Amino acid sequence: TIAKALPDAQDIQVHSSDSLGSEVSSVSSGQMDKYRAKTIERIAKAFGRKSVVFFSSANETADGMMISGTNDPLYININSGIDPLAVVGHEWRHSIKQTNQAAHAAIQTAAKAILAKDGKLLEYANQYHGNEMQKAGVAERIARIEAGTATEQDMDFLAEEFSSDIAGNMWRDPES
Repeated sequence: TIAKALPDAQDIQVHSSDSLGSEVSSVSSGQMDKYRAKTIERIAKAFGRKSVVFFSSANETADGMMISGTNDPLYININSGIDPLAVVGHEWRHSIKQTNQAAHAAIQTAAKAILAKDGKLLEYANQYHGNEMQKAGVAERIARIEAGTATEQDMDFLAEEFSSDIAGNMWRDPES
C-alpha cells in the first residue's frame, strides 16, 4: 500500500508498530525516539488504528499519510523534520473524515469560517508544505484563489489541511 502511495520514493523501509520501540532505535531517525514511538503506538491503539513508520531520505517523501478510503494504518516518516506526534495528530485528523463524518463536517465548517476571513485562505495556501505532487495541486488552487475562482473542492482541501495542521500542533504541545 505504501509503495502505491509513494511510487517515486526510492529507499523506503517500513516498520510495523508491533515492535516500534526497538525498530526505531535501529533506524537513523529525525525526531523519533523510542518514547515517542511507544506513545504513537498507544495513541493509534486507542483510536483503533495501527501506526506504521517508514524511513525515507528522499526530500519529496511525505511526512506522513493516511490513505483515503481505507482503514489502513497512519503512516509516519521517521526521517521527517516534523515532530512525529504532530504528524500523527495531523493524520489522525484526516481519519475523522472516515470514522466520524458529523465531526468532520463540524470541523470543516469551523475551518472554512476561519479561512474565509480576508486573505486567510491565500495566506494558508501559500504556507502549505505537502509533498511535491500536493504542492503542484496547491499552486493551481492558489491561482484560482488569486483569480477569485476558488472552487468548493479548493476550500474543502485547504480547510481539511488547515484543521489537520492545528490538530497536529496540538498533539505535540504539552499544554494542550
